[in-house]
Amino acid sequence: TEGLDVILEMRGLFIKIGQVLSSRPDFIPKQFIDSFGSLQDDVPPWNSKEIKQLVVDSLTLHHGLDEFEDIFCDFEDDPVGSASIGQVHRATLAANFYK
Repeated sequence: TEGLDVILEMRGLFIKIGQVLSSRPDFIPKQFIDSFGSLQDDVPPWNSKEIKQLVVDSLTLHHGLDEFEDIFCDFEDDPVGSASIGQVHRATLAANFYK
């Protein structure tokens, strides 16, 4: 439904709200319960380029590193899992990250 598309576009807290609403048949119509139910266990992952940029923006601020390769020597683009407020990737920290 259009409501689900909006929630998936907004991500984060909005996915959490959709998850809660999907468990409240006393509060919203069945069509939304069915649609939002996919948010319980089927949240699409973020694009790996966006994830890499978030990591760089966050870690360079605190560690003074400029490039993604300064942080990770290996990073798998396909996530192990994704959820409403997080996503997990396999990665190996670069040796110079510890300096």
